[in-house]
Amino acid sequence: MNESLLSSARILRCPLCHCGGSFHSGSFICEHRHCFDLASAGYLNLVPQQRPGKYGKSSFQSRAFVFSAGAYLPLVKRLAEILSFTPFSPDFCLVDAGCGEGYYAARLQSALRVPVVGLDIERDALKLAAKRSQTVAWLVADLSNLPLKDQSASAVLNLLSPANYGEFARILRPDGLLAKVIPGESYLIELRELLGGRLRGESAAGVEAEMLFRQNTSDCRVEELDYRVAVSETLAAHFFAMTPLSFGRELSPGALRSLDSIRIHLKILTGRQP
Repeated sequence: MNESLLSSARILRCPLCHCGGSFHSGSFICEHRHCFDLASAGYLNLVPQQRPGKYGKSSFQSRAFVFSAGAYLPLVKRLAEILSFTPFSPDFCLVDAGCGEGYYAARLQSALRVPVVGLDIERDALKLAAKRSQTVAWLVADLSNLPLKDQSASAVLNLLSPANYGEFARILRPDGLLAKVIPGESYLIELRELLGGRLRGESAAGVEAEMLFRQNTSDCRVEELDYRVAVSETLAAHFFAMTPLSFGRELSPGALRSLDSIRIHLKILTGRQP
């Protein structure tokens, strides 16, 4: 059994009754006897009556391909630097909320050597995450009902993923760190141009995301990370397939051959629990 999951039992709570619990014979059982079985793949599913996700398995496989090419390594390094300024107490816990297939959670756990919980509602993503690392506690979980106890997280990451500030505030400890990454105005601009220009509403969405973050944190800081990644046609195709840009859209045959690089433009927002 994933030892990281076993050690995470102290901070888990049942998604149905919100009570604590413990592991018995490969299952997490809460005080009211609600039972959640550990998947053979090495993750714990804490989403009762789960609905099909909006991202397909192929999307997460493309993400894994892009990550393995090192395209987001500069972001990992910067996040590790930011987190290194957070005191690592004996009960420190880092939560990656919306971890996808686990790239950031696994890399940061390896770099920082601290307990990490990675959670996402997409079960196919967690299957890939559990293959990536067994030193992270992987949970299938709903962002609107996080299966973690109040004030159990020292820091929460929310990277290129929807946020739930009410739940983040609940699980963060006083003065806990919240770090969110959102796309910059020129993020994957080459792919957007191939689709006929920037998609409507994206700039407004970015402004709104930053405004919401500021409203829900104190001591907010914003920095930009802007660089290019050299791409082959294959890598460019995986970039396209891993993002919502590909949902219901197709590129003309051979369109990606013209690309020799793709721009990664991100905003890193950090703040403290008010």
